[in-house]
Amino acid sequence: MVGEILITIFFFGTVFGIVYLFVTSRHKERMAMIERGLTRLPQPAAPRNYILLFILLLNLAVLSASIGASIFIGAILEHHLKVDDGIAYPGSIFLMAGLGLFIGHRLTVGIIERARQNAPADEDRS
Repeated sequence: MVGEILITIFFFGTVFGIVYLFVTSRHKERMAMIERGLTRLPQPAAPRNYILLFILLLNLAVLSASIGASIFIGAILEHHLKVDDGIAYPGSIFLMAGLGLFIGHRLTVGIIERARQNAPADEDRS
């Protein structure tokens, strides 16, 4: 019971730390620009940001779905094929997570290729 609580606390503490560092570094950078007299006009978000967000969400969705399917496959292996649960669950989770990451990568490559084909000719994409 204590282990689960500690893991949860450390997980949320890590997420908080990453977000805190991101926000404070942006604030410090902006304050330094103001002190030097540099101003930056707010620019509209580039469509590329939306593509990156879409790719991230797509990869997380594929990974989550593959891990969910692997738990189901592990249960089938354990109950019907009498495979030891110490082998069935971790083996199927790692196998399907790897397959999910590979599928997510292939989908990402396709999205990036389509975005490059549909990009205006005068805009520099790298």
